Amino acid sequence: MTGQSRRIAIVGGGIAGMACSWELRKPSAQNVTVDIYESENKLGGHANSVPFRGNGTTVDVDTGFIVMDEATYPRFNAFLGELGIRTIPTDMSFAVTTTDRSFEWSSRSVFSFIATLTLLLSPWLWRLMFDIIRFSLFAEDILHEQRSPRREKYAAHTAQTGGNASDAEETRIVSTSLESIGAYLTRQGYSRNEVLISFLDGTQKTFDHVVLAVHANQAATLLGDDVTALERKILGGFKTSRNTCYLHSDTSLLPRRLSARAAWNCTLAPHTPTAAQDHVKQNEGNHGRKLSLTFDMNRLQEIPRPGEPGSPGRVLVSMNPVRAPRSVQSSHVYCHPIINSECILMARHLHKINGIRRVGFAGAWMGFGFHEDGFAAGVHAARTFMDGWDKTPPLDLIGDGEGIQPPRNGFLRASLRFWVRAVQRLLQPQPWP
Repeated sequence: MTGQSRRIAIVGGGIAGMACSWELRKPSAQNVTVDIYESENKLGGHANSVPFRGNGTTVDVDTGFIVMDEATYPRFNAFLGELGIRTIPTDMSFAVTTTDRSFEWSSRSVFSFIATLTLLLSPWLWRLMFDIIRFSLFAEDILHEQRSPRREKYAAHTAQTGGNASDAEETRIVSTSLESIGAYLTRQGYSRNEVLISFLDGTQKTFDHVVLAVHANQAATLLGDDVTALERKILGGFKTSRNTCYLHSDTSLLPRRLSARAAWNCTLAPHTPTAAQDHVKQNEGNHGRKLSLTFDMNRLQEIPRPGEPGSPGRVLVSMNPVRAPRSVQSSHVYCHPIINSECILMARHLHKINGIRRVGFAGAWMGFGFHEDGFAAGVHAARTFMDGWDKTPPLDLIGDGEGIQPPRNGFLRASLRFWVRAVQRLLQPQPWP
């Protein structure tokens, strides 16, 4: 960008806003002045490290963005490399327990998977193992079936979280905090050549371009009375859920058996109609049942465990717990995009409003809600203003599966798929033990 200096406002200091500002600092973005506005008292969004105190020791604990996978976060990983932020390998073991502790399961070992020897006599356990094998052999088929705009691509979502990564593909965790800044705004209006932002204190500023690096519903609100019908329709297709996270040391939210405890611990209702309904009512928001997870940060962040030198004690982060934990040190609310067929459909129409009338949009909600998506969206918003809206290809973070090659079926894999199909025809769903 050459010639007269241009002013760009970035509203939102999460990963998308930070990525946009980072891209605009490059030499290719000449004569650009950037202002960042953030309603919180810090930058980083979900990258939120807070202190945990115990046994005379204080450690910083990540309560929002916790883990990443280098293979599926290439842009964000490169960004961390440029900043000199190191990552460390982490534990991604997973456990499931019911609220009444009638069932506990963990991926940490064969014993923790089987849980009790008596469970070996349960048809349900054998059906579970069969389904795991079946999923591993057939999950990728959905990416190569007949395309449908209504299909919800949960397989791609799972793949990006690293849920199907092998032990050799290390999931890594960020171990550095971020600095803070604060600002507020209420709405914006725009003319042909500039964008006007009005602030809570009554002041106004004009900019050549504005990037709304916030959630879709917040962007629609900030557009105010000037929002178009098309903008309202497209942005309205992206919904969010509010999730409360507690930093605490209450181990009663973990599985009862020590061998069943893992880095990620999911709590479910017991398999009875009444209990399931009660659990859903307790954890239900505007968009259905919320996931209840407890993260063991001693495992995930390599914090010394209880009994080890320098340990602050057991450090846990619970998201939407089935009950309020004891020994809470802080609580935090994070909004996450709800991935469904409507948002996937609307994502294909974002180019019709993104960058138009000098206003761009950026956020992880434009993809699957990961930091990689937010970073890519922020970079794309910056390049739209640097290179021109008409010269910048539309952003596609959802994809349609193009370029994904189907797995090669060798003799062993083909044989396993044949026998799994044959056995599947004979099996009936087994009741929960």
